[in-house]
Amino acid sequence: MKKILILIILFNYFLSFSQTTFGVASEYILYNPNGSSTVTLIDLNGNTVKEWNCGENTAGQVHLLEDGSILRWYDNASGSILGGGAEGGGIQIITWDNNVVWDYEWSSNEHLQHHDCVPIKKEDGKYHVAFISWDNSSVVAQNGLTGKWPTEIIEVEPLGLNGGNVVWEWHAADHVCQDDNPNDPNYYSDCNNHPELFDVSLGGSSGGPGGPGGGPGGGSSGDWIHANGLDYNYDLNQFIFSSHYFDEFYIIDRSTTTAEAATHSGGQGMGGDILYRWGHPSNYGSSGTNYINMCHGAHWIKKGYPGNENGENGILIFNNGENDGSSEIYEITPSMTGYNYNTPWNQTPSWTYSANGFYSVHLGGVKRLRNGNTLISEGTDGRIFEVNPAGQVVFDYDLPSTGGGGPFGGGSQLSKATAYPWDYPGLSNLTSSISDINPNRINIYPNPAVNYINIKSEENLPRELYIFNVLGKIVKNVTCNANTIKIDISSLETGCYFIKSLNQEFKSKFIVQ
Repeated sequence: MKKILILIILFNYFLSFSQTTFGVASEYILYNPNGSSTVTLIDLNGNTVKEWNCGENTAGQVHLLEDGSILRWYDNASGSILGGGAEGGGIQIITWDNNVVWDYEWSSNEHLQHHDCVPIKKEDGKYHVAFISWDNSSVVAQNGLTGKWPTEIIEVEPLGLNGGNVVWEWHAADHVCQDDNPNDPNYYSDCNNHPELFDVSLGGSSGGPGGPGGGPGGGSSGDWIHANGLDYNYDLNQFIFSSHYFDEFYIIDRSTTTAEAATHSGGQGMGGDILYRWGHPSNYGSSGTNYINMCHGAHWIKKGYPGNENGENGILIFNNGENDGSSEIYEITPSMTGYNYNTPWNQTPSWTYSANGFYSVHLGGVKRLRNGNTLISEGTDGRIFEVNPAGQVVFDYDLPSTGGGGPFGGGSQLSKATAYPWDYPGLSNLTSSISDINPNRINIYPNPAVNYINIKSEENLPRELYIFNVLGKIVKNVTCNANTIKIDISSLETGCYFIKSLNQEFKSKFIVQ
């Protein structure tokens, strides 16, 4: 019994040491509550480790850039006749020290940014910003969609404090079909034979979650597709976005020029047409299960993470399950040949998460973590939680209530949260605060290391040394009887490790490459 008690005490001691003494967690979570101007970074104990006070409210995802800045959008729609749920119009980059270094406006009577924006890091290390927008331009009228505000995706190169160069754009209005009237634009004899296009009969004549400045049910609107999530795949050079009203997500080609993106050829072969769609095959007359009943936040699994370790390009999608009291997370892996998607586009999910009480009537997000677990944002409940592949909840966090409204009600709701591993460059301001004890007396080399490390001291090393990972798990212990020791670390995975003596005579960190 005494041995068991000692083991429990030792485990709790090292776990506490790794999480508090060093201030390093395996993941950090970034979020911006709806209707709030405060962006918050927490650790896996739910502790707030950083806040940005941004001055303007938002209702969407926020991103941490590699230099420690954040990218976010905010409500700047007052000068536009467009509007609706999660309306934006302003995009900012704010430094770690809370200084606005870019503040860009995309708000007029022809265009209005809304929902997501995503950073795209270029070869020179600088970022472009892509975002979803409502389109009320001449392109819409030319394609017979007057009264609708189809989705457009815009990519901008930031210039100076307020400027931006539009380097690429895509308009859904260029990729529609109708089979009702041969005299109207974009006539095809049967739209079911053209799943690469949006059938104009989908949805209502206008639809949308509300008029300008409105929330759900707030009035008439031209918001036709209501895209609500955007992601970019660097390897495929493709965008993915989800649709609230059509119960699907879509993949389009970014390798096109803007001119090619308005056509049906170019780039990877199909111009700006839909490369792949999933969730509701009856939208284009195909067989298969209609899995989605309102969705949010389709995202690719990051390269190297479980679900995309061998080029699978797995995708996660949050299915709200509108009005049925139950939400689901789906993981699918489209069948591909090169950059092209094989038909049929009705793959069965390879992984599903659902649970009693798990339900977000709207809003929501899902991201795969490096350890194979999945981070889920149960948006309307303001809940962020992590599940392992077996569906067991291993982290659970409720947003503190901020009161007030926001576009969908309570201030403790959120669109989606994002997780960053401890070694993400944008977190260097946190991890750089880790210090050694007796750094001059103890020398660890090489560092970073591959197969072994040497530890050398001016005097005899402590009798027992322990190596543990960032989760507090002891991965190796060694016995010393001199002032120098060589330790085999070939069995350790890539990452950051800590080594210390039990009596804390010294502690230090090293990196395994």
